[in-house]
Amino acid sequence: MQVCSSPLRISARLQQGCARFRYWTTRKESLNLSVLVIERDLKGEQFDPEIHHVDHVWPFAKGGSNTTDNLRVVRKKDNLRKGSKLPRLRDF
Repeated sequence: MQVCSSPLRISARLQQGCARFRYWTTRKESLNLSVLVIERDLKGEQFDPEIHHVDHVWPFAKGGSNTTDNLRVVRKKDNLRKGSKLPRLRDF
């Protein structure tokens, strides 16, 4: 596994395909990630914050990363029910 070292270079590390990092992203980077994930998962549908959440597959509280491969758009009620539980096999 590749190790990410500098929290100031997260965007460059994301472009290089770094699998995991445990740094807080800046607000701008977080919005960019959200836009990418929304475009990927909703495929042209409108994102509605009353219906949808951007969710961590592997919860951030349990060591999950803020990378596009760990983020997904899900229905709000499903995300609130899941909480910080670890994913089940069928979620992959």
